[in-house]
Amino acid sequence: AAPDPAEADFAVHRQRYVALQQQMEHEIAGLRARLRTALAARTAPAGRLAMLDAVMEQVLGPREQAVLAAVPGMLEPHFTRLRGAEGAWLNEFRRDMQSVLLAELEIRFQPVDALLAALRES
Repeated sequence: AAPDPAEADFAVHRQRYVALQQQMEHEIAGLRARLRTALAARTAPAGRLAMLDAVMEQVLGPREQAVLAAVPGMLEPHFTRLRGAEGAWLNEFRRDMQSVLLAELEIRFQPVDALLAALRES
């Protein structure tokens, strides 16, 4: 079956990707803040680690956001290449986009994993 004409336009997929990025960023930032609060309540060294994480987020966050904001645009040539192919190109693109989103989630989640590990050890 032919894809919905709207689905054949990359702008729809870019908008979806950006919305998911924003949701990830918002949810993970909240979780990270809650974990820092819990860590700071444990011990003085844990509190310093929580403070260090807050500083790192403040310093590195804008760079991370700028780099990750470029990802949707990097998917466009792949979308265009697949669109010119025969077969279920749209399903293939959706799978690829999902894989990229999962990789991005893994990157964004690394500080959360570190804070959880610190909480377990404190």
